[in-house]
Amino acid sequence: MKPIPGLKSCWPVPRPKGVFGTKERSVVYENNEKGINEVLDQQFALGEEVLAAGLVPIIEPEVDINSPNRAAIEETLKKASWPVWTRCRPPSS
Repeated sequence: MKPIPGLKSCWPVPRPKGVFGTKERSVVYENNEKGINEVLDQQFALGEEVLAAGLVPIIEPEVDINSPNRAAIEETLKKASWPVWTRCRPPSS
């Protein structure tokens, strides 16, 4: 994902309009462990920002359906996801 300038200033807008969350989606095309880890770090960092704004983050790294190495990419993504999930903590109230 490219940086989104001014994103933090937008967080107060959705809640009063009935929006409860936002989707963070990235498509993975190759079985590149470093790239997959970067995608996960980026999505979870944005997810933490969404959560801090009182919204629900929907984190969705997606493997390209046409990739000839789809099964291997999904396995790498699954293995890389677990350490990121274990760092997640509910927001403090």
